Amino acid sequence: MTLEQFWSRVFNLCIKFNGSWTSGLRTRKRNRLKGGHELSRHQSGYAMDVVLDDMRDDNVHAFTEAAEMIDIRVVDERDKGHLHLQPTNTDIGRVYP
Repeated sequence: MTLEQFWSRVFNLCIKFNGSWTSGLRTRKRNRLKGGHELSRHQSGYAMDVVLDDMRDDNVHAFTEAAEMIDIRVVDERDKGHLHLQPTNTDIGRVYP
């Protein structure tokens, strides 16, 4: 999956589920300031944090199922106020120290 394909897929999910991007591409400095992991995929652009207007369980579940169908993994980080998205292929967008 190219970076453009990833962003396009996330964009389309957000349109369908009334979502907003809250974090995407980050510099290493910004990632540190946000408390991100040193190998965060945000630094390569292959991670997005999203909030849905409706963050109830049933809607998050439907969103997650739709994302999985297009090779996007959703990590439920509602305890941090968002859903974290990245490609399901763990080699895509990998960040090295």
